[in-house]
Amino acid sequence: MEMARRSTQGTVAEVLGKDFVKFDKDIRRNYWPDAIRAQIDALSPKDMSILQGYADGMNAWIDKVNTNPETLLPKQFNTFGFTPKRWEPFDVAMIFVGTMANRFSDSTSEIDNLALLTALKDKYGVSQGMAVFNQLKWLVNPSAPTTIAVQESSYPLKFNQQNSQTAALLPRYDLPAPMLDRPAKGADGALLALTVGKNRETIAAQFAQGGANGLAGYPTTSNMWVIGKSKAQDAKAIMVNGPQFGWYAPAYTYGIGLHGAGYDVTGNTPFAYPGLVFGHNGVISWGSTAGFGDDVDIFAERLSAEKPGYYLHNSKWVKMLSREG
Repeated sequence: MEMARRSTQGTVAEVLGKDFVKFDKDIRRNYWPDAIRAQIDALSPKDMSILQGYADGMNAWIDKVNTNPETLLPKQFNTFGFTPKRWEPFDVAMIFVGTMANRFSDSTSEIDNLALLTALKDKYGVSQGMAVFNQLKWLVNPSAPTTIAVQESSYPLKFNQQNSQTAALLPRYDLPAPMLDRPAKGADGALLALTVGKNRETIAAQFAQGGANGLAGYPTTSNMWVIGKSKAQDAKAIMVNGPQFGWYAPAYTYGIGLHGAGYDVTGNTPFAYPGLVFGHNGVISWGSTAGFGDDVDIFAERLSAEKPGYYLHNSKWVKMLSREG
């Protein structure tokens, strides 16, 4: 949980060394602390009590551990020579922001799409390359299955598919596609320790054989089934939830049971989450799934050559926001 906090706020290098400075920089680009704190300050007292209560529980144990670190601290703290810091509501909120919102959801295939379009135009020419691209990366597929039946809900297309621009305004992208920099895995799912060049070769070969998954390829999502009482023996219904977290050691989720003080609930949830994401309370059950859509846009900013730190926005040069630490 200590490393979950550090990895979501960009303070890993403080304890693991300079090899993690780039990692920390990348993480700090993903969030604006003042914006997160403003949202926390706007919470109702009831909602704030959830974050504060979780932080209080963490701090109670941390205070106890720090009185006898040689015995109670996990070995890694003593090995790397640091102790856990006390938590505040911001730290609790940032676990969710840094994992579910940023690490797992803040992604897009737009740069990969432009790299693909560049390669197709180079190989087939501008017109045919664009035609192939539109077949591979269509804007809308009205016949695609969704969780909402067509007769239940529909929405009009607000653009003309024939005239709409289907690619980024940038003319081309000649750097390696971002998806080629994913950590390569072997057939057993274990990460392969490869150089940057060899990693890209391996990923490219795997894509050529089986296609790319995720936003830049065929879609992958979580899943959930509900079995009705007519097919559920001795039960009114059965819910089967498959969030597809993957395999981690230590586990990404932990089991929890709360029985008392008005609670009677059992389930599991990602580490350091104050909310129980998957569980049941003897009356109802609940779960969670993830289905990623195109909800992140990439902008190519034009920077000022005369005024460092300024970029062009609505025909005006605007100073970038900045922060230290």
